[in-house]
Amino acid sequence: MPRGSMNFDNYREFLGGVLRNPKSFSTLFPTGHYLSEQLAQLGQVEQSSSVLELGAGSGAITGTLLKHLNS
Repeated sequence: MPRGSMNFDNYREFLGGVLRNPKSFSTLFPTGHYLSEQLAQLGQVEQSSSVLELGAGSGAITGTLLKHLNS
């Protein structure tokens, strides 16, 4: 699933994955771009040398953290 914006087809794919294997996801609603950016800013990721992220999901937060960590 592409990271970033979530359209209906992406959400349907996400929800299908949750229903097929509910233990592999920790949320029913994927995190959007805005929230991921806010988490990265609040965590001061750009000023860090490493980040520990816990939780299973679609990877939207992970992608944003990596983008900020490597900048």
